[in-house]
Amino acid sequence: MNNKSLLFLFLILIVACNTEAENTLLEPSAEKQPNEAVVIINNSTDSPISIELLDSVTHLKDEWYTTYRKIDTFSLKLKHTAKATIYSLESYPEERFISPGDTLKIDLKTSQIQIESTDRLNAQEIIEERSEALLETDSLYNLLIIADSSNGMGFRNDLSKVFLYPVSGNKDLLKEKPALLDELVNRLIYQL
Repeated sequence: MNNKSLLFLFLILIVACNTEAENTLLEPSAEKQPNEAVVIINNSTDSPISIELLDSVTHLKDEWYTTYRKIDTFSLKLKHTAKATIYSLESYPEERFISPGDTLKIDLKTSQIQIESTDRLNAQEIIEERSEALLETDSLYNLLIIADSSNGMGFRNDLSKVFLYPVSGNKDLLKEKPALLDELVNRLIYQL
């Protein structure tokens, strides 16, 4: 063996011997998350627990997951954030938004269900903020825009029905507070 080969072998041994096990947990990155969310169930009733996944407005393939076990752990295949509706005969349905990499813990006791989610991407918080903003925009829209449903006209063909309603602006409010129209336009542009 020549000197270059020995030096190369020596460097490999030094690097291999110097690597230490990392004892700290790394923060998960959004790019390298698995395509699943983990569900942990603790059920102290005889009622099964079902989870329905809704991806945007369409149901996901194999969208229903049902378990009859008292204690169960399984994973839900996800490509991105989805709405999970949790059903049981003991309580009202509960909804959570879950993302790949999240953990959903469901504890069902008689007439009470407790759900905890890691919600790694803060999807629940984002949806709630977005819903509040939409309600505010709708309220502002309803103040400024008047649709007269009593004078509506309907058209029908074989595939659909179309209703047209006359729309007008609240001129008195616009004269009194013209800044409201600017705010409505800015909110609608933001939504787009």
